[in-house]
Amino acid sequence: MAKPKQEQIPGTERKTIPAITKAAEELKAVRTERMKLTKDEGVKVQELIAVMKEHDLTDYEDPDGNDGDGIEAHILVTKQRVKVGSLTDKDSEEPEVETE
Repeated sequence: MAKPKQEQIPGTERKTIPAITKAAEELKAVRTERMKLTKDEGVKVQELIAVMKEHDLTDYEDPDGNDGDGIEAHILVTKQRVKVGSLTDKDSEEPEVETE
């Protein structure tokens, strides 16, 4: 819950630049959203690893997944990480998410 903005006493106003305040507030909102998504991503990584282990797989490819672009997943067993990428864009660097 956001704190209400403090009222200014005449003659003691802080010198602010509204454009900077607005940009900083927008950045903070995006950062907060990213942090939530990072937590959600960690949960999804654990779910993917669990499903792949259920099927006794460390590598998986589906050429029709990812809206037709194909999808691949590889469990890096020693570090409990999973790497997911697109089959059509092999040069792209997909992030690896480390789990505990």
